Amino acid sequence: LILDDIGLKSYTLEESRDILEIAESRYNRGSMVLAGQIAHGQWYDLFPDPTIADAIMDRIIHNSYILELDSKVSMREIMAMKKMRDTEI
Repeated sequence: LILDDIGLKSYTLEESRDILEIAESRYNRGSMVLAGQIAHGQWYDLFPDPTIADAIMDRIIHNSYILELDSKVSMREIMAMKKMRDTEI
């Protein structure tokens, strides 16, 4: 399961419960990939209930690999530069 754009907005209580249900269903049973615009340490602030935030983060962080990428150039700009290089004669 891939969840993209984590952190574009804060979540409602209902959305938080849905995310917890998804995380619980995948916990130690299947892989999840989460991608976002903010560091995972700031994800707690996205959830209105700290207890639900703790439960979600516990299930996501346990047995995880965390890759934090920091670049001043966006992926789209990098791909555009690569395309220009590849088409030059």
